[in-house]
Amino acid sequence: MIGLVAILGFAFLYSLYKPNAFSKQKDFNIIKLKKSILIVSTYSLLFFFIQNEIQSSLFENYYTLISFCFFLLFLLIAYRYDNQSILSLSLTAFTLWIAFLISPKDALDPFANSTELNIAALSIGLVFMLISLGKVQYEFKIHFTETYYSFSLNLIGFTAFLTLIEGSLIQKLIFSSVLILFIPYFFYIAKKYKFLFLKINLYVTIGIFLLLVFNQDKMSSILELQKSQYEQNFKRR
Repeated sequence: MIGLVAILGFAFLYSLYKPNAFSKQKDFNIIKLKKSILIVSTYSLLFFFIQNEIQSSLFENYYTLISFCFFLLFLLIAYRYDNQSILSLSLTAFTLWIAFLISPKDALDPFANSTELNIAALSIGLVFMLISLGKVQYEFKIHFTETYYSFSLNLIGFTAFLTLIEGSLIQKLIFSSVLILFIPYFFYIAKKYKFLFLKINLYVTIGIFLLLVFNQDKMSSILELQKSQYEQNFKRR
């Protein structure tokens, strides 16, 4: 295990060695092999870190700081080495950092029904959309808009999904209104950028919304069962 981590660490450092000159646009001169090594080594090292932390909980009291450090590290790497896969990790780490700041107890619980976390997730999703619009306006790393749009759509959709199931009436009305208001905008994004995965996200979000409207009792029972299973597995660890 230690040997494999050492090899991955060496591969990670190798992929960062002698980068191309920084460009505000997409860098077409990146060596594909080094780009692939960077992605594989980064995700693998992160996987080993998370796996070890699940077993040992060595840094349990420092999750907020660690998530913030990961956010900055991945953000710098993503923009310096023009890597959208690493940018996804950065956005995820940023979301986790905000979640730990707001509610450390519920941050790692995917079924937590926290009003503060739901509002934060919705706000982050909208902010990422605005960042994407700014990138197009100022022509800075325009190709990164794919990642920002996809992440924000997933975040808003999943948060709305949980809120519409277990949230209060006011929360349901707010998130339903947001989904309805942003449906034309989602179509605009999908049409303008031709992102197949964005269209899939859109259709899934609409499907979940309709499913919740007509089958809320059934979906609530399913979520409650999944939540109890999650808590039992967490206690066993």
